[in-house]
Amino acid sequence: MGDCLSVIFGRRNDASASGDTKSSAEMANRSGGDVSESLSESIKMDPSMSSPSIKIHANGISVSGTGLALAGTSVEQDSAYWEWEIEDADDGDNKLFVGGLVKFGVSTRKNSEFYQSLKNRNKEDASDNTIEDEESQMTVLMRALPKLCYGDTVGVAVQQSDLPMIQFLHNGEWMPDLAIHRFRGSVFPSIFISRQAASEPKFRAVFRFLETDFQHRPPNSSNKLVPLITARSLV
Repeated sequence: MGDCLSVIFGRRNDASASGDTKSSAEMANRSGGDVSESLSESIKMDPSMSSPSIKIHANGISVSGTGLALAGTSVEQDSAYWEWEIEDADDGDNKLFVGGLVKFGVSTRKNSEFYQSLKNRNKEDASDNTIEDEESQMTVLMRALPKLCYGDTVGVAVQQSDLPMIQFLHNGEWMPDLAIHRFRGSVFPSIFISRQAASEPKFRAVFRFLETDFQHRPPNSSNKLVPLITARSLV
């Protein structure tokens, strides 16, 4: 696992195909990390790529409702890390169980036509099998954590260079059995909230992409961890 950590969280040393693009890690290294933080401030969840039944709250990074929600920037770095915080239910018990009801990871680009197609399909066949099939199509690059509770944090680490991989952490602990290998194409940070989770009136997940907001730095990782940066800001 140590080798995987060094690959995922090491700095990106190559330039882009244009020769002008500097990697996010190099930029952060030269400026003491301030560049990546300032460029990441514009990252929000994107309503145009998210399910109509998803609610994106005023801060742009908190979501509730049901369905798929995507962040508005694709993962262009060789390695990137972000977190999802399941907000405490604020009733004195942060052990309320939502394990298996929420999925985390990445998704390919979605649009209103995609969701309209799903809606039309549901009108024709609203069976449980159809709904499960649609969910599996939307979440092929996502995983549910079996013991997730209110107040917990889910970390997502994406590597796209030599060995494309998505890895997950639960409260700072690696979950190796959930790792996803060999994916291709442009992907976006995403979360899928099932109908069961959405039925909880206090359920809300918060997208954490600034290093200063991380709740759990991955164990044994170096200080070169690369938070997610807006793709258009990598020039």
